[in-house]
Amino acid sequence: MSEKQLRSDDEIDLFELFLTLWEGKWLILGATLLAAVSGFAYITLTPNKFEASLNIAPLSANDINDYSALNSIIAADLESTARTGSFIPTYNSDEPPFFEVTELYLANAFYTVLANYSLREILGSAPKNLSGNQSEQDYRNSFEDASRSFKTSFGKDGMIVITFQGKDEALAQQIVKNTLQAAGIKTKKSVRDDFQTQTSEHSARIKFILEELSVEESFAIANFSKNIQQEIDRLKEHLEIAKALGIENAFEKGFTNHAFGNTETYFKGRQALEAEIAILKKRKLNESHLPDLKRINSAISLIEQDRTAKLARDALEQTPLSEDKVFKAVEYNTVQMQFAYEKRPTLILALSIVLGGFLGMATVLVRHAFRARETA
Repeated sequence: MSEKQLRSDDEIDLFELFLTLWEGKWLILGATLLAAVSGFAYITLTPNKFEASLNIAPLSANDINDYSALNSIIAADLESTARTGSFIPTYNSDEPPFFEVTELYLANAFYTVLANYSLREILGSAPKNLSGNQSEQDYRNSFEDASRSFKTSFGKDGMIVITFQGKDEALAQQIVKNTLQAAGIKTKKSVRDDFQTQTSEHSARIKFILEELSVEESFAIANFSKNIQQEIDRLKEHLEIAKALGIENAFEKGFTNHAFGNTETYFKGRQALEAEIAILKKRKLNESHLPDLKRINSAISLIEQDRTAKLARDALEQTPLSEDKVFKAVEYNTVQMQFAYEKRPTLILALSIVLGGFLGMATVLVRHAFRARETA
């Protein structure tokens, strides 16, 4: 067979192939459309996996200066005050401030909110679209998709990575911005809760120490009364002995002052013992008779006048943690946010059309081959 005949046969085969495909054009077109619809349905019904990367930095020293008054409040050493009865401040010691707000403390509080709370807990169960660019229902649907897969992780150099699923990139970006904003608000509440816990613990500590001092005072008073009564009972016994011996006073028996101190108590005589007993019965509790009482009363007065919690509350309301002031926990810029997602809608749709076309052509050719074989 000549080269001219071979070329002619090839041209005939290609022409026949074209005719075969043309005859099955509706099948090919149908398969292509079906694949395109399937691809579009996949894009529409299945969510993307979004990933937002954002650099989060602690506040500057200038911002932390807003908390300097709060950070300078240091409580007195309550335990030492109770032991000594004198006010012992701790400003010059290594004791930390009553409640200290640092850049790292705020950053950790912010990270904790993002890492430990769900999207619903951060934004609430019925969040609003703060952008106003999309419909409220679309935003709610995107929020529902995101809330099921929301996850936060931390990369190097303060980079925070937020991943979740969704269908609309613009809405997904808005959810990230809303989440960061709401996390700042929740961080503020968390810090105020920490402060409230600290003041409650301080108040509980004061109450506990005052109760201990009260118990100590009761024991001291009880011991004082007990000792007085024991001394009265002892003197009464010696009074009976003095009466039995007929000793009216010590000097009747010729005792000197020096010898008097080394004799039995009944040698003081009836008159002296009765006078001593009468004095003891009239003795009232006071600090001169009970030195510990002075220390206890002084400690109670000082601790009851402790103003640490009030000073701290007043200072707190002058900081950005005040409920009516603007607060920020960390520095970040959403304009510099890196946003990516895995799904490529255009590519998926194009591949669906191409694969659908190839599937249609393959079906037409296979059908043609079977028909040709049956005819033969």
